[in-house]
Order: sequence, then C-alpha cells, then structure tokens
Amino acid sequence: SFAEVKCSLCVVGIQALAEMNRWREVLSWVLQYYHVPEHLPPKVLELCILLYSKVREPQVMLEVGGSWLGSQANRSLPEFGSLLELYLAQVLLPLGRFGAAEELVRGCPALDSERRLQLLGTIGESRGSWARRDEETQPGAEEQQDPAAETLLGGLS
Repeated sequence: SFAEVKCSLCVVGIQALAEMNRWREVLSWVLQYYHVPEHLPPKVLELCILLYSKVREPQVMLEVGGSWLGSQANRSLPEFGSLLELYLAQVLLPLGRFGAAEELVRGCPALDSERRLQLLGTIGESRGSWARRDEETQPGAEEQQDPAAETLLGGLS
C-alpha cells in the first residue's frame, strides 16, 4: 500500500541522513511528510527515538513522542506498548521526567497490571539514582541544566 511504501522510504531517508551525519534534520524532514507527530508510523517514531537517544539529544523527541503516545488513534496499535516503554527508557527517564513517566504508565491501557508495576519500579529506581547522582554533584548543577533544556525545547516547537 501507499502508506507502507511511504514508511519504508522514510526509514531509508532517516538512515541516510544519520549516516551523512545530518541527524539534526531527521525530525523536521520526517514531519514534512507526516505533518503532525500523531500520524508518524510506529517504525518511524521508533527510529527517531533511537537516533536522538544515540546522539544524546533525547529532548528532541519529548514533545513528538508525547503527542504520538497521547493520541487515541495510536493506543489501539499493537506497537503502542513497546513504543511507550522505549519512550520511557530513552526519553523521559534520561531527562529526569519521572512524574510524566509515572503518569504515562498509570494511564496506559495497553499495559497489564504486572507490567505497569514493573515499569513503575523502574521509574522509582531511576529517580533514586538521579537523587544519588545529584547528591554527589555540587549544588546548583541541576538548576543550570533544566533552563537550557527548556530553551532548546522552546526553540524546537
């Protein structure tokens, strides 16, 4: 079908841009074809999350991933649960967005109660390791990072 061909071509395009070290262009390029994050195919979203995580820029996917996961239409897709977990592991937790992570897990009908508890435990462990890491660094270091991330996010939206 046309949608499958379009998705496949986007996957190849993402890989090509990444190989040419033009990864900063990937998200805007993909959104030229799908217009809104909610319409991204699961495979394209997955590749974008993995790419921006790999280059240590997970904040780029914060808004896009959140929009995709918040879409009612996407909740019925078989890939929804695995993409939610990928978004948690590669975007929310590395950015220290624990409240958003817990809210997402609690509100996800695609997760059974056992998996929900496992993910909430993982979020708690991650929060604990952040707290320990913050105690080891000098006071104020965390405060300097957040405004920079917010400015970057503001510039991207």
